[in-house]
Formats: sequence, structure tokens, C-alpha cells
Amino acid sequence: MEAYETAQRMEHLPEMATSMGAIGLLYENQMDYDTPLNYYYEQYNIHEKALALEQNFITEQYLFIDLMQIVESYKNKGDLKMAFKFCQYKLAQQKGTLAENHSIIGYTLKMIGDISFYCEKVDKVLEYYLQALEVFKHSQTSEQFAIVICLRFIGALMLDIEKKIYSPDDPDLADSYKSIGDIYCKTKNYQKSIDYYSKALGTYRKKGD
Repeated sequence: MEAYETAQRMEHLPEMATSMGAIGLLYENQMDYDTPLNYYYEQYNIHEKALALEQNFITEQYLFIDLMQIVESYKNKGDLKMAFKFCQYKLAQQKGTLAENHSIIGYTLKMIGDISFYCEKVDKVLEYYLQALEVFKHSQTSEQFAIVICLRFIGALMLDIEKKIYSPDDPDLADSYKSIGDIYCKTKNYQKSIDYYSKALGTYRKKGD
């Protein structure tokens, strides 16, 4: 009987979550950024309950999307401080209930990194993205796409920092261009890869002149 009741609860959770998210989005489309948060929170809580009942990749992805919606609503309200506090709260909760390198922890760390980026806290962006990268690398589920996203972002951020430190013809800058080109090449984004390899080559040539 208990197994049947659990199955019954699970059966309707996805539809409930979808309905909550849809209502929130309708309010948001009317430029109301307060009301949607209540629905997005409910949507997040439902997917959390679903994940507790059964661990699966799809529910994990839904949770990350829910978190993005919550953060985006706070961003639209101009209240990134609350977005940061919510993500920090969830991160502490997840670290206490989930496996050490659970992908959800990685996605929450990445989201905190994104909020730090919006707040122009570059040191914090790197800190959280590097933590997220380590979680994704050791996660039991395949998180190759998330790893690539983190690597690209970290590479671009480091490049921006180096541009402010080094001269345009510094070989360290060229090495960074090449490293980012390597990342794009491995993900078969060849046009981006060519762009960065070309920048690296141009910088090496300047140094050789």
C-alpha cells in the first residue's frame, strides 16, 4: 500500500510542477516579478520532493531550470542579494542531504557563480565556478556539457583578467587564447576554435617581430 501511495504521488508531481511554472511565467510576462517567485518556489519544492523519491537526470535538470527562473526573477526585481541568499541556503541544505559530488550541488555552485558575475565580483565568480567544475568532474552522472561550460567561462574570465595585466603581445596571453581554442575544438565548435587560434597566432607573431 505504501509503495502504491508513493507511486501515486510521483505520478502527478511533474504536472503540478509544470502548472506552477506556467502560472509564474504568465505573471512574469505581465512585468509582475513578485508573484511568480511564489510559484517558482513551489515548482522547485515539487521537483525537490520528486528527486528525494527517485534520483534521475531529468529531475536534476528541472531543478536547475527552476533555480535559474528564481534567480532571474530576483534579477528582474533588482534584488540579487536575495537570489544569492536563497542559493546559499539551498547549497548548505544540499551538502547536508546529497552525496558529496552530486550534480545538483555543482549546478547550485555554478548559479552562485553567475550571481557573483552579475554583481561584478570576479574573484567570487572564479571561486564558485572552480568548485562547480570539481563537482562535475567527480559526479556519478555524466556532466560533460556542464564541464565544458565551466571551462569556457573560466577561460574567458581568466583571459579578461590577463588582458588587463599583460601587454597585447605577451606570450602568456597567446597561451590563454590557444587554451580556449583547444576547449572549443574538443567540443567541435570549430569556428570559435579558429577565432581563438588565430588570435593566439597573431599574438605569437607580434612577439616574434
